[in-house]
Amino acid sequence: MSNQPALTIAGDNDLSTNAARHAIAAVPDDPVYLWRSIADPVVSKAPVVVLADVAERAGFAQAALDAGIPAVSLPIKDPDVDLKQAIADGRLRLMSRLHGLPTLARLQQDAMNGTVGRRYGVFASHRIPVNFADELDDVVDDLVTYCCSLIDAPLSRVSVTTSDLGTSETAGWFILARFADETIATIEVAAVLPEADEPAGELLIEVTGSDAVLRAAPEQQGVLIRGAEGVSRSNWYAEPSDFLLQRATQLRDLETNTTSLSAMKLMQKRFEAATANQAVEV
Repeated sequence: MSNQPALTIAGDNDLSTNAARHAIAAVPDDPVYLWRSIADPVVSKAPVVVLADVAERAGFAQAALDAGIPAVSLPIKDPDVDLKQAIADGRLRLMSRLHGLPTLARLQQDAMNGTVGRRYGVFASHRIPVNFADELDDVVDDLVTYCCSLIDAPLSRVSVTTSDLGTSETAGWFILARFADETIATIEVAAVLPEADEPAGELLIEVTGSDAVLRAAPEQQGVLIRGAEGVSRSNWYAEPSDFLLQRATQLRDLETNTTSLSAMKLMQKRFEAATANQAVEV
């Protein structure tokens, strides 16, 4: 048994804590270091998986890179020049919270294993309740990052339309992205559903190819409960940390960083294309 951690998980939230517990339970002989605060020094050279909340991800990633440690992170909002260069160099890789959903983890694996044959298109739609509109940008980044993981080709062109849908803030993003292998990704994210207690909403992803169409709608998996107070619905799945850790390991082992680089460029170019009101070359 080694005293040196095999993995560092960065973040002080339920997701990072559950991921650390899973990693320890899965391989008890390989210690895991849970890095709770950016203010704490990096005490391990083990690869870092950043599962922190949005505002803290850039700090953890930069601290890891400064210490010479490769990192995998959930989407980082507005990365600075150093982080962008780290993504381009492959020292920092990006994954999505959606990789933690079992159906979407399987969809991603099948898409990359050639199940669809010659891939033509990706369609992704995520609609959330109107009372979670302030989380829309984070939802877009997660969906963009996931969609890029389905397409192992560089991003080449982006066109974007936004809508306020009757509110004073942007409540809808409609993205059309072309990749170097001619795959077209259509991504729609909008805060249009009735108010709810949870932000999950409705999610649909399809991958179309010459041999098959893959389709996943994970939010439709649930249990209907009928009682004296009416009918309520509860999602039956949890967000398994093991799938996120599997994705992080997969990204570390990939020779190229194409999907992370495309995700970073698409997150960046969506604002430029929305402002220009025309397609933007990448």
